[in-house]
Amino acid sequence: MNQEQADHIPQGEQLDEVRLIRRLQLMMNLVMQVIAEDPRLTVDEASQMVADSRRAALTMFPGKELAYDLLYRPRFQRLNEGALPVAVGRQPHIRQHQQRAHVGLSPYPE
Repeated sequence: MNQEQADHIPQGEQLDEVRLIRRLQLMMNLVMQVIAEDPRLTVDEASQMVADSRRAALTMFPGKELAYDLLYRPRFQRLNEGALPVAVGRQPHIRQHQQRAHVGLSPYPE
């Protein structure tokens, strides 16, 4: 929403939208954090969490599927590639961070 569009929306509605956006950001951050940090989480459980968060986001912002796909789908895909133990013996992403920090390497994957 640009400033010209915002000028035509009553202030109460602008505040409601800001609250919804903040709630969405918190929800998505929590889902991503749980997926990244819970070593007991299965791929199926993580997929269900992603699907549920998408459904909740689109309930909050109907018709914004494209925005969700552009903003959050890539984040969840990157998280899936780095956090979930796909192969036997692969450690979750958070443990990789701890191991890198322990040996003095950057905690962020290259």
